[in-house]
Amino acid sequence: MADFDVIGFSLAYEQLYTNVLTTLDLAGIPLRAAERMERPLRFSETSKVSTDWPLVLAGGSACLNPEPMHAFFDAFFIGEGEEAILEIARTWTDARRAGLSRRDALLRLAQIGGVYVPSFFEISYQDDGTMRISAR
Repeated sequence: MADFDVIGFSLAYEQLYTNVLTTLDLAGIPLRAAERMERPLRFSETSKVSTDWPLVLAGGSACLNPEPMHAFFDAFFIGEGEEAILEIARTWTDARRAGLSRRDALLRLAQIGGVYVPSFFEISYQDDGTMRISAR
């Protein structure tokens, strides 16, 4: 799995969160998205092998509030995945082939409606318990 370009999880309910972490761990993929930012983003046309960690993406009804798992996913799709999955895959693949950094590739994904990239936002909590969201 660590050699895949994209790993997608459909999260129907919150009890699946631990399965995601177990899957990533067993595949030897760093659990935290921040730990996957370090390897260079390259794609070789001749070998078809990527030297980057895969994009770890989630969608489904348990992603309507993505914050409990924000540290573990590179991106979330909020909404009907069938509507955007091809655009997400094409955007990621095109960015990889163009040699963009992982951050720049994630910036491209963030331009797609419904895609939330947690690393671009800082979440804090107010005294009244409400969230404050700020761009990084």
